[in-house]
Amino acid sequence: MLSIADLERRETWERLWPGAKVDGPLTAPRPLPTEALEIRDGFAIVAAAAPDAALLRRRIETLHAAGIPLLFGYLDDAFWTPGLALAQLCTTRFRRPFVLLDDGWAFRVEGGAAGWPAHRGIGEEVLGDDGAPSVLNTWIALSDVPENASRMWVVPFSKDPAYPANLKDVSAEAGAVSLPTGPGDAAIWNANLLHWGGRAEAAAPVRVSYTFTIAAEGSAFARTFGVAPVNHFPFRARLDFVARQFARYASHDETIPSRVLDWARATVSLAKLSSR
Repeated sequence: MLSIADLERRETWERLWPGAKVDGPLTAPRPLPTEALEIRDGFAIVAAAAPDAALLRRRIETLHAAGIPLLFGYLDDAFWTPGLALAQLCTTRFRRPFVLLDDGWAFRVEGGAAGWPAHRGIGEEVLGDDGAPSVLNTWIALSDVPENASRMWVVPFSKDPAYPANLKDVSAEAGAVSLPTGPGDAAIWNANLLHWGGRAEAAAPVRVSYTFTIAAEGSAFARTFGVAPVNHFPFRARLDFVARQFARYASHDETIPSRVLDWARATVSLAKLSSR
């Protein structure tokens, strides 16, 4: 794996990913059709939300081959374009501004392994007065995810006896359905939805995916998580975003090298001190 000093150099990533843009404002996405988002029973699948899925998959595989944690993929503009498009889609669909939160993770799940266990993105009611969710989780497939692979599983609200009265309860797996997705498809759901990454069969193909969280602008959830600084996104800010995700979620991934975690925690601490 690269040294920490190398990870903090923009030139490292430009060499690793020729043609990648890792500095400056994000590239504006092509709008997704409004009819692409129709949430039923808490979730929906938006087809072809990431048209450059093959490129993003190559980025992930390059990181994996180099022994670099996959979360560094978020340094590249191309990873953010689908998230921006989905946030814009929510804005159009729900007729109020939605933004990307300071929240994300990347996955590469091999045969015999599983994604994260059953959980809800948010443990308090997120449905607004207008009947639309104010926070949504989105999971973007960069590979084909057949039935025997680590598909995303969700419990539709109509099958979940704990929704909405007891959101701390994550035991209602009996009514779960798996979400069929292909490269570039995005699963998007109300952040109260119970979900998890299934266990793949030993011979299953590798499942590659990554996530965003989208929230109504100005909502309490946006203030709690913070909004991703996508309008002005220099390389240093992208590194800081990656560091914050390591600090928040590293307990879910035992493969993260200790020196990367030490770097992430130190980066987050220094940022807090400089903001005082």
